[in-house]
Amino acid sequence: MLERKSIKSINRKRVYDLLRESQSLSKQDISYKLKLSLPTVTQNLNELQELKLIEDKGVFGYTGGRNARAYSIISDARIAIGLDITKNHITTVAVNLNGEVMESNRIRYVFSFSDDYFKKLGSLVNEIINKICIEEEKIMGVGTSSTYYRGS
Repeated sequence: MLERKSIKSINRKRVYDLLRESQSLSKQDISYKLKLSLPTVTQNLNELQELKLIEDKGVFGYTGGRNARAYSIISDARIAIGLDITKNHITTVAVNLNGEVMESNRIRYVFSFSDDYFKKLGSLVNEIINKICIEEEKIMGVGTSSTYYRGS
């Protein structure tokens, strides 16, 4: 059973990653490129739609037969927040699933290892979330980087 779940999750990830790379594809294109059966692709597309990670973008141009449906990722289905902390500044950034910057802000704020400083970081994260008008459940996480070194 565990092996079957692993294969399912691997296939779902492969379908999602292909859609991220290609922007928009039909079921048939996905099936051909990943060498997966159409029922497997359909099941994975349905699961990704239920998770609100992809959407049906309508039909491709007329091909003489049944029109193929186009699927693509919802780039703002999840958002990552980043904080860059330096000696004198804090930069906040929000990026979507395509890695595109949705919002960024840099303020002058001198680093200190204090409750007030860390409260400021929290308020900056909340500020950027409110600025892009995104629901908190869409936040994948908050990452930090620091280039501030204490000299001895």
